[in-house]
Amino acid sequence: MKKQIKPQTRFTLKIFFKNGKVQRILTKKRQRISYFIQIAKMLEIKKFYICVSYGLITDVFGKKVKAFNDGEYQTKQLLKEALKCFVEK
Repeated sequence: MKKQIKPQTRFTLKIFFKNGKVQRILTKKRQRISYFIQIAKMLEIKKFYICVSYGLITDVFGKKVKAFNDGEYQTKQLLKEALKCFVEK
């Protein structure tokens, strides 16, 4: 009997600053990502990159592939809306 692997959602947030620095946050908790979005100061930030990974799924050809959503955003509002869309069930 095969074990069923429960898919685990993982979040990656990269914050690109105007001075060239990049801050990367990796977590399994959405609330931690929301906290970093909330405390970010837009005067210092150039853009955001977010990637939400859902684990392995089986595609139409029977192959196991990684399922994820990602994108780059210039404002906090767009980033919040994207995160909301990425995690809705």
